[in-house]
Amino acid sequence: LLSALSLNLVVACGGGSGGGGTATELQGTWNTTCLYNSVWDVYETTRVTFSGNSFDTSGTDYLDSGCTTVDDTYATTGTFVIGQSLTTSSGLSAKEIDLTIQTIDGESFAFVFYDIYRIDGNKLFTGNTGGFDEDEHDGTTQEKRPIALLLDLPNTKI
Repeated sequence: LLSALSLNLVVACGGGSGGGGTATELQGTWNTTCLYNSVWDVYETTRVTFSGNSFDTSGTDYLDSGCTTVDDTYATTGTFVIGQSLTTSSGLSAKEIDLTIQTIDGESFAFVFYDIYRIDGNKLFTGNTGGFDEDEHDGTTQEKRPIALLLDLPNTKI
């Protein structure tokens, strides 16, 4: 689920995708096409839309590499704040992003996810969390914000 936000992102402070705020470099819709997510051991497609300081995501996890057998679907909404620039463990520049998740699959939810991101052309890369409670950089606190980018799971601007 949150692998999409760690964009992916989502992603991920105001309301759903129609919320206010100033447009950022994240403005618009980003998606992945059938990619293997090694953190969660699934194939997935995701779509993240940023508008002002709000985001919404939708994603589908698949059991097969052709992305034909659906395992799970999800949708989230929330708001975000972009923080300071930083240098990742591999030496790439990135920015902090704090995503406040407000709903998951239409149900109220309150959680702040601390992530990083980098835009390179039309590609959006997010932090490598290593999976929740499996890594010291899982994004569950500011101190556990990722320090590396997940370079094998880019989001493409559409």
